[in-house]
Amino acid sequence: MPGTIGGFGRWNATGGDMLPGSPFLRAMGTAEPPGERYVAIGGAPPWLPFPRHDYDGDGVAHGHDGLVPSESPFLSGDEHYLVPAHHGALPADPQTLALIAGALGRRPSDAPPGGGASLAGPATIRLEYAAISGDHDRWTADENRFKISVDPDGGGDGFVPLGEVAYRRDAPFTQDWGDNGPSVGPVQLPGTSPRIDVRLDVTEADPWGRQVVATAVFPDVMLSDDLDGMGYYEAVVPVAGGRDVFRLSLNGVSGLKPR
Repeated sequence: MPGTIGGFGRWNATGGDMLPGSPFLRAMGTAEPPGERYVAIGGAPPWLPFPRHDYDGDGVAHGHDGLVPSESPFLSGDEHYLVPAHHGALPADPQTLALIAGALGRRPSDAPPGGGASLAGPATIRLEYAAISGDHDRWTADENRFKISVDPDGGGDGFVPLGEVAYRRDAPFTQDWGDNGPSVGPVQLPGTSPRIDVRLDVTEADPWGRQVVATAVFPDVMLSDDLDGMGYYEAVVPVAGGRDVFRLSLNGVSGLKPR
């Protein structure tokens, strides 16, 4: 199928495949096939905020990566991540590479003490610490938004939004809330797994929308702070020019043996 723009040699042959509704895109499908795990990563640099699209239907529209809309990689049922990098920088972006390595190298951790008892009952997630290395919107004093989602039975294949924490402070900053940090939830854990996964999506919110800061994934959360004495779980996100660090704790639930 010929491309729509000339002058790009053999690349012209693939240009038409990228047109919305092309036979190639229809064959690719719009949903994650049953039994498979799809991980999609889109670029959302803060300096390309318009036009905005909300293809994943979460109520938050994002801009584009310099070539395609930031949310264009979205497929129904997939794990969809956004990083603050433009199209050409995505292959070498440290946050992108960390997400890919995490997806490819995922191995469940050993079960916690007590024989791998399943987590059951209402649980909350507390934000205990945030260290953000750079300001993603330097022109305004924006509110940071920490959106927390949980995969109640682990595996990282079904995150459910749990709540959002707002904190107005310009980056770079380090904030250590500790046990007095804000909490979201509760979420009802089903008692079918000794582990849950937690996802933290961090954005800066301003009058024109949201700037993507970082996505942190906390796999295999198994012990609670208030019942098991587990202080916190930590995730380090490599970003251009530094790293962001976040800590979360599980509260209100512990491993229970199935009856």
